[in-house]
Amino acid sequence: MLGSTSKSVLKFFVVFLLATGFCLAADPGVAALARAADKARNSGQVVRAYLLYAEAAARDPHNESYRENRNALKPLADLLSKAGVQSVPNRAELLASVTPESEQQPIDRLTAEERQKQSELQPPPKLDVTASRHDFHLRGEGKKIFDTVTQAYGVGLVFDPLFQSQPNVQFDVQDVDFKTAMKALTAATNTFIFPISNHAIFVAADTLQKREEYEPQISMTVPLPNTTDPKEVTEAANAVRLIFNLRHVSYDSSNRSIIIRDRLSRARSAQVLLESLIHPRAQVALEVQILTLDHQSTLHYGLSLPTSFPIVNLGGLSSKQIITSIPQGFVNFLTFGGGATLFGIGLTDAQAFAMASKAWTRNIYDATVVVSSGETANLHIGDKYPIATSLYTGASQLASPLYAPAPEIQQVDLGIVLKLKPQLHSDGDVSLDVEAQYQALGTLTFNTVPEILDREFKGSVRLHVGQWAVLAGLDTQTSTESHTGLPGLAEVPGLREVLSEVNRSHMNSQTLVLLKPHILRDKPLIDGPEYYYGSSFGRKVLL
Repeated sequence: MLGSTSKSVLKFFVVFLLATGFCLAADPGVAALARAADKARNSGQVVRAYLLYAEAAARDPHNESYRENRNALKPLADLLSKAGVQSVPNRAELLASVTPESEQQPIDRLTAEERQKQSELQPPPKLDVTASRHDFHLRGEGKKIFDTVTQAYGVGLVFDPLFQSQPNVQFDVQDVDFKTAMKALTAATNTFIFPISNHAIFVAADTLQKREEYEPQISMTVPLPNTTDPKEVTEAANAVRLIFNLRHVSYDSSNRSIIIRDRLSRARSAQVLLESLIHPRAQVALEVQILTLDHQSTLHYGLSLPTSFPIVNLGGLSSKQIITSIPQGFVNFLTFGGGATLFGIGLTDAQAFAMASKAWTRNIYDATVVVSSGETANLHIGDKYPIATSLYTGASQLASPLYAPAPEIQQVDLGIVLKLKPQLHSDGDVSLDVEAQYQALGTLTFNTVPEILDREFKGSVRLHVGQWAVLAGLDTQTSTESHTGLPGLAEVPGLREVLSEVNRSHMNSQTLVLLKPHILRDKPLIDGPEYYYGSSFGRKVLL
């Protein structure tokens, strides 16, 4: 049965739709309602998200996504509204908070004038440097250090006429190429550089004023995937334009791409951010193989001697009474006495035996886990076992206990639990963070709660695509030994192996986890520049 508040939530829609006669021309569109519902759900506004999804589902009954989201949020929305945690807005307020699609700021279309400006921009020169690597341990003026480093790679220098060189610069790097050396040197001297020819670079202080004065303008083209929603592209492009305060952002409908025109470093930074927003995240398939080899051996040998000797009074008993008074399992008796005092001591036969057994079991588990780069995938191989976390034993011994609450049960994952987090790198390698946990039932119990044996592993590995990583160490060994015999004789060294019954068992379980990554969807390919822009106002994007 629905609560009063949940009924009021449903009544809210019915009454208002009837009152307005379904006149929705001035209201925001269904897509805008769905986007507003997504934002409300992501921000924790469950009741508002439920009402927006319900409104969208009422307008578009054939959309399964709207109905599924509405039905999924309904129980929690009823609970939060009934408890007064979140208020129920009226419909006018709800629709007024949604931005209509017509009011969203579109991306400017690429005009003929802008296309002409784009064609006039020349691509920046590509530096022709040697592929050699060098060590540098330099002290002194910044200009001299720049000259020494660039000469080693065959690159010329042009400084800003107003460039003021730092007097005491310390520069220590080892076995670096030209890009790495320039990245370190611009950071050490607070400068930025860009190429002015195939064999020369321009150096200036890394300030906003100098970048505006010297840094060349470029035009960047960001191709759009075919599956990208145009509204999502608009939102992403507007966000990037606001973040970087870009001079020009336009949409080229003929080539289906976004055109960015601005200063060199700002345009490149905007390109990186826009690529990351509109392209789907890289996706990795992890092939997981678990090989388990179990070996069990038992050894049972020794001499089985009788450990109990019943004494029976046989005197003055009839044959029927003697049969009923003899303990079960005893046939032979050693008698002494006579007449009414005739007694018999029960005897059994001794047995010598030896028995051995061995068993091997091999299990192979093969699975594939698909996860986005940077996300964590969980994989459990095993069973769930109920463990009592709270037991009541106070009055349980009474015939009619006054209070006997049910115990609280927690499901524990027995077996192997894997947490895998892949991270795709630009060179095609995959870094893999691995957390492995192995849990099994122990032999001890406390208040009927069994012991849980736990073993964990945490580590990271970097792999080439198609390369295997092997995780070992999830092994267990159990050995037991028991002796059964006559007190005293079963404890004498040397004799206890002969005059007692010996049971030995050994179990060994070895588990190997093998992991191999495959790239299903690569990250967007963004060509790196042939030069570096500096440390303060250069290409620094937080993703």
